[in-house]
Amino acid sequence: MILFQLNYPAIAIAAIIYMGVAAMWYSPLALGRRWMDENRFGAEDIEQRGMFPALLYAFLAALILALGLALLAHLLGITHWFMGALMGLFVSLMISVPAALPVYVFENRSIRLFASMKACRCWR
Repeated sequence: MILFQLNYPAIAIAAIIYMGVAAMWYSPLALGRRWMDENRFGAEDIEQRGMFPALLYAFLAALILALGLALLAHLLGITHWFMGALMGLFVSLMISVPAALPVYVFENRSIRLFASMKACRCWR
């Protein structure tokens, strides 16, 4: 069975790295302030919310994402890091971005927020 052939320590490490990158991404040093402004959050709003459940759900989602990408890479026979990077780029551009865009549009959320979160662009 395919699930027994996966590298679970690598999947866990990928999820941890994902959370680390997200922590830096949403920090005030990167796009944290812009994200808070676009979502009309204040620092007190963030402090009032219990962040542990949100972080737990985010980590579980990161584990599922890493597992899914590992399964996809295994099924495609990807063994080289460069081909894995191309697969990640393909999944991002052809699946993740088109799936997330309608949510932003129908919720009347900022396209600037979408672009900064999905396309890594910053506007001042």
